[in-house]
Amino acid sequence: MKAIHVLIITSTLFFFGCDSSFNPIQENEELHFSMYGVLDVHADTQWVRVMPVGRSLLPTDPDVEPVQVQLTDHSTNEVKMFKDSLFKFGTNIYVYNYWIADSVSPNQEYTITATGDDGRQSKVKIHTPSVLEVPEVLRPSGGENIMVTGTTADSVVVAGSKYLVQPITPMGCGPETSVSISHIESLIQRSDGEYIFRADNSSAIAAELGTSRGGFIVNKRSVEVVTSKSDWPNGSILSEWEISIPRILSNVENGTGVVAGVARREVTITPRRPACER
Repeated sequence: MKAIHVLIITSTLFFFGCDSSFNPIQENEELHFSMYGVLDVHADTQWVRVMPVGRSLLPTDPDVEPVQVQLTDHSTNEVKMFKDSLFKFGTNIYVYNYWIADSVSPNQEYTITATGDDGRQSKVKIHTPSVLEVPEVLRPSGGENIMVTGTTADSVVVAGSKYLVQPITPMGCGPETSVSISHIESLIQRSDGEYIFRADNSSAIAAELGTSRGGFIVNKRSVEVVTSKSDWPNGSILSEWEISIPRILSNVENGTGVVAGVARREVTITPRRPACER
């Protein structure tokens, strides 16, 4: 499940796919566009990444033209158009992210359709989950020991802690680092929808920083919980290499990728404080 978490929800929940180790794609008339993203019932803006399927999953052409991407609400038959933004990653990776400043309704069906100038078309049908109640977060003994509880009508697909931390060094403190820790393997979800997970994150943070359990300072703490319906891919038995192969893990028609309906909540445990100066 860790690979799926990395694939679908990164620091911004929906920007992913640019670090795939899989490169060559066989010429295939049926695979028109790759589509990655989520429709979040608690977000006021929706994002999806859409790119033409070429011979590489790492597009390096800055002159690639945007395509028409639209969102259809099946409950009202209303169609809305996404706006496009060209993003550059590293020195030579270019992708189009499409966005629409609008919310989506819970327990509804939507379709996102990408259409090229030549009429080529890929589409994906998304089912949004129910509203997710804000989880309760406790720190029974302070520090990085937490307990998180809540209820949901859907499946919890992401449960994790997010930190901004700095290692303590002989000279003061090192650079600030973002650390994300998944708790999905230890989460317990009961048949009545109640879920709970506990964690002591000190060791995981120390391991990430290469320091001791007490050898760091925390500038921000938060917890993230995400729920979804059947759109969320069940790829826990696949390797990260297998996940990157078109059609192995995809819900896109005439294309490749994954777009899921989600409900995401992030609870700030301690607010942001200024980073320590070295």
